[in-house]
Amino acid sequence: MSMQQNLKYLKWTYIDMQINALLPEEKYEIYMKPNFNTAAWYCDNGVHKIVIGDKIHENMRPDEFSKKENLRYLGAYLTHELAHSIWTEKDIKSIAKILKEKRIDFNLFNLFEDARIEEKMRKHLQKNFHWAHYEEIFLIKNPVGMFFYILQNEHNKEILSEMQSTLDAQGLELLTKVFKFYKKVLNTQTTLHLIPILQAWYKEFPDTRNNIKDIIYLGHLFSEENKYKSKEEFDVLLEGTYNIITTQDVQLTLQEVESSKIKLEKAKASLLLHPSSVELGYSFKERDYLLSEMKKMFVDKERTLATHLPSKRLNLKRAVSCSDKLFKRKMAHKKEKKKANIILDLSGSMECAIEDMRLIIDVINTMVIEGYIEANLILTCAMYPYVTYEVLPMPLVSDTISRLVPKSASEGLHITLMSNLKLLKWADYNWILTDGFIDEGPLDKDYYAKQNIHTHAMYIGDVSVKQEMLKSFDYVLCEKDVRGLTQKIFLLFK
Repeated sequence: MSMQQNLKYLKWTYIDMQINALLPEEKYEIYMKPNFNTAAWYCDNGVHKIVIGDKIHENMRPDEFSKKENLRYLGAYLTHELAHSIWTEKDIKSIAKILKEKRIDFNLFNLFEDARIEEKMRKHLQKNFHWAHYEEIFLIKNPVGMFFYILQNEHNKEILSEMQSTLDAQGLELLTKVFKFYKKVLNTQTTLHLIPILQAWYKEFPDTRNNIKDIIYLGHLFSEENKYKSKEEFDVLLEGTYNIITTQDVQLTLQEVESSKIKLEKAKASLLLHPSSVELGYSFKERDYLLSEMKKMFVDKERTLATHLPSKRLNLKRAVSCSDKLFKRKMAHKKEKKKANIILDLSGSMECAIEDMRLIIDVINTMVIEGYIEANLILTCAMYPYVTYEVLPMPLVSDTISRLVPKSASEGLHITLMSNLKLLKWADYNWILTDGFIDEGPLDKDYYAKQNIHTHAMYIGDVSVKQEMLKSFDYVLCEKDVRGLTQKIFLLFK
């Protein structure tokens, strides 16, 4: 994953939340730190400063993750630190002093605070962090280890049930006690209200300090934050960082939304299409190749027809009968015109695949112009907490394809599809151009099947996302390049 892609995704994640008033009206500065494998937050004189490491992906399981998943994992760290900026006491230095006086380890405090603020952020955004999907989560069977395991799995009932099956009677009793503390932490309103819960924890589990040592190497996020309790410590961390964004960078965007008084859920195409055209980077040779192959799907097989047009093949029977159609040639007629919807995911991670998606849309648009099919282009994205979509009839206005630029942290496919059921039923084909994982979880393809709506997903790039895409779509065409897509394009028409 390139530094540029990381910076762009983090920038849009932050801007989405700012535009939708999901962050306090305070100043923010966000930085990326080379050779740093976690993230940290500090409030310096009313300015929230967040550092994201460019080596965060080293914490992921050694699986083959798609580009979109890698970006979302990076975004989860930013979202975690933004949660601190909203709900954590700003004067961390004073908190650290109180904890020291009461002989409470800052690591344990930060573990509890992480659980508290992540729960608030889950409710705030109506989505999970998905730590367990990206990271190897190990269960260490002591109180702190169990708390950390519950936190990282986001108290998922199925995972907790599996966890219980590995415990003996003593372990189950311990888990019950730990989970009671966990629920108390989630219901705590402020950072300072954690202090009595932490004191009660030490009384219940006197060996806590040793327990912390057992898990500290597993918790990159909470253990690293322990190191930056003062401005001096955080200033050292800021050395050698790249600035991603400051609050001033989004003022124009915010002013535009405010002045136009347009709600994002009712946004017009001008808010989804890029303000100006960008240079198209896809291969026109590859586009023409895909176009020629796709056209074949919408014409009948060749057959010999009588014609008056000159041809090397003379029609002797018609010549004898004095017919004006003296020649014969092989011709293929267009079939009955089919109807299609092209749904384009405009989430930020599509930056990795957008050129190939533009290529596909260019092909479909040309086929509409030449009378092969009827089609609509449906743009979809989510700008927290709203989903924005726009239906553009094809053929498109001349500069539309060059203004298709990913712009948000999420895709919003659930609401976009549900809001356009009538249009989906109208079409013979519904093609979704996306890069795999759906933020809100897999689509209920059985529901759409009952509506006689069948979905086809197309993606050029990381083929490892195919199995995940099959959870949401009836048919998936996921290939490394245009040539591969072209060879299998007929699978779309099952």
